[in-house]
Amino acid sequence: MLVPYRAPAPSARLTNAPTRHRRATKEGSAADGLRSWLAERLPSHLLPARIVEVTALPRTGTGKLDRGALGGLVTAGRTTKQSDSAAATPRTGLERTVADAWAQVLGLPEVGVNDNFFALGGDSLLAIRAVAQCRRAGVQLTVRQLLSEPTVAALAAALDEENHD
Repeated sequence: MLVPYRAPAPSARLTNAPTRHRRATKEGSAADGLRSWLAERLPSHLLPARIVEVTALPRTGTGKLDRGALGGLVTAGRTTKQSDSAAATPRTGLERTVADAWAQVLGLPEVGVNDNFFALGGDSLLAIRAVAQCRRAGVQLTVRQLLSEPTVAALAAALDEENHD
């Protein structure tokens, strides 16, 4: 005989609510408020590429977290791009090489010079792969440089300046 499982009562008093930050109401959505709060406390390369608001976490029939249902939220962040990238195409060979390497590593069709590597879905492991890809293309680059200059334009400018000194 099957007995229906009763969903657990919300445990709101046992958890925090980071989306209820005081800035969430000033800036519009709770995700924007959380992003600005995190930006004050974390370096840019540690900011999440995407923050998704959900009303409830998906549960299995037994009340446990349904990790399979969360997969779409995680992978969808890699396909988003910043809006200004189409207008800001690479201008030099160095910018083109770096942008192509980033696009290949991030699985994107193209990357603009003002796109932030981490906002496009990059992380520290992908940064290592991007640096390796740039080195194979003849661009001498370090992970530290990519972390400190996370846009194609800024990174290319820093590399040009370093080579001319």
